[in-house]
Amino acid sequence: RTALKIEARIIYEELASVCGDEAPSLRTIERWAKWFREGREDV
Repeated sequence: RTALKIEARIIYEELASVCGDEAPSLRTIERWAKWFREGREDV
C-alpha cells in the first residue's frame, strides 16, 4: 500500500479494523512505510 502512496495512518486504520488488538502499532507501520519508500522489499 505504501507503493500506492497510501499514508501509514490509513494502512494502520485498515489493519486495526481487521486485526483489532493484534494489529501492529502506528509507529511500526510508519517505520515499515519508510523502509519501503527507501527501496526495501520486506520487513
